[in-house]
Amino acid sequence: MEGLSLRLKHSNRQGISISQRGPFISHLLFADDSIIFSKGSTDDAEMIKQILQDYSMASGQTINYNKSLIVFSCNTPRTASSDISTILQTGEMEGDKYLGLPSSIPRSKKQVFLQIQDHIKHKMTGWKEKLLSMGEKRCLLKQLLQLYQSMQ
Repeated sequence: MEGLSLRLKHSNRQGISISQRGPFISHLLFADDSIIFSKGSTDDAEMIKQILQDYSMASGQTINYNKSLIVFSCNTPRTASSDISTILQTGEMEGDKYLGLPSSIPRSKKQVFLQIQDHIKHKMTGWKEKLLSMGEKRCLLKQLLQLYQSMQ
């Protein structure tokens, strides 16, 4: 995965920036998931496809394109999204959540994170509370505190 990460980082793609002066993010890797950020261009799609093919050949691991999905910005023209999906041999993500979080976060982040906070509070109360280990309770409380601090 380190080799894949370096290839993505040092490719000629810029990735995305979350603010005008912020750094560009080309990808995120966690557990067995990879999120690759890109501009909505067929050139970037071709480059990503080549990087993934090279990684597959070098590592012996294969990409399961049936489980891979693309999320497009609402600003991406429909023809471009169709072309990119064809190049990468993947479908578009249906629905609006990924790993329990919204795939796009509106300007009002407070509402999104309040939903997460309510979800965690719900998990902590009632009969489910009795089934959580002390470590799990501690982890959930830390998440709650971090969410609360991020909203301040």
